[in-house]
Amino acid sequence: MYDSVECFAANSFTFTNLSSPVNGQAKWSFGDGNTSSSWNNNYSYLSPGTFSVKLIITNSSNCEDSITKRVYVNPSPKHLFQSMIPLSAWQVMFLFLMI
Repeated sequence: MYDSVECFAANSFTFTNLSSPVNGQAKWSFGDGNTSSSWNNNYSYLSPGTFSVKLIITNSSNCEDSITKRVYVNPSPKHLFQSMIPLSAWQVMFLFLMI
């Protein structure tokens, strides 16, 4: 995982499994109820929030190890547009609010 914080709009996390042995089994839990058994994953969240991503590795002897990391999906900014009348065409105010 290269970046653990993204904005909600077009969020896409890359989870790279660097475990060994590479012939083990992987189980990812993305913290929102979804899971994957792929070795590596690209994943997008459907809502903003803080998510605990867990990777469980199982080797051929059924020994397990796991690691958990948090990722943060920040809400997209809301914008308001307000024209201040009577102003010239060049005097317009933009407001950006984080909601």
